[in-house]
Amino acid sequence: MALRAYVTDIAEFNAAGAAVGAAWSATLGRHFPAMTLVQVSALIDANAKVEIEGEALLP
Repeated sequence: MALRAYVTDIAEFNAAGAAVGAAWSATLGRHFPAMTLVQVSALIDANAKVEIEGEALLP
């Protein structure tokens, strides 16, 4: 599994580290897939601050 996260403000994302970590644990448990974090100037939804896409291979 691999995740890509696009954020509009990396500093804000990092400042929310504890909340992000809690949400990550609640959603994925103890699984730690490879992740790429990229700052972008904007997302399609003007109110969005993060967009996450995931990819997984099933046997």
